[in-house]
Amino acid sequence: MSNNPETIEIHGLNTIHKLCNFAADRDMEGSSFTEIVERMFNELNVAKAQSEPVWTSTEFMLPDDGDLVLGISTTKLAKFNVYQVVALDEFEEYGINYWMPLPDGPSESGAEG
Repeated sequence: MSNNPETIEIHGLNTIHKLCNFAADRDMEGSSFTEIVERMFNELNVAKAQSEPVWTSTEFMLPDDGDLVLGISTTKLAKFNVYQVVALDEFEEYGINYWMPLPDGPSESGAEG
């Protein structure tokens, strides 16, 4: 972090310019600085959540009954066992201790995005 006021001012102006472009691209004319920053962080969090699947401990939370999820457990026979889970009773039956929603399948063209 620089203590040089000129460097701080230049970086600050660059950041403000990027925020203004972000707001203009999203038709946010008349929005407050806070609204623009909040929307930017919301979009970043959504993008991050979509790009990084997260394993959830069954001690913390279970999925809704009927949700199709990927489950994982550790047993004496294998370090990891992976399951496609449909019903909540399968968690206890198979000793599943972590789960995550299934990612979206590939597009019809097979290309990502």
